[in-house]
Amino acid sequence: MQKRTKPTGLKEITSSQHKLPPETKQTTPVRILECPPELGAPARQEWDRIVGELTRLGVLSSFDRGPLAVYCNAYAQYFEAMEEVQK
Repeated sequence: MQKRTKPTGLKEITSSQHKLPPETKQTTPVRILECPPELGAPARQEWDRIVGELTRLGVLSSFDRGPLAVYCNAYAQYFEAMEEVQK
């Protein structure tokens, strides 16, 4: 078997390179995005489910509100369409 070589310039990643300095480990309160009032009940359910998880992971910002609302609405429409197809 031939030993695979890594491309020149590829930096090997180790867990020690990803440790945060002590001053950044403080927990700061995270503001949860408010659900847009235009969303219906199924879309709101999806909003609540996904916003909580994304906030917990720290990957959500206020800029995500619009695209997230579109996703939740599309998810609700898909869910409702699937219910109709199954009838």
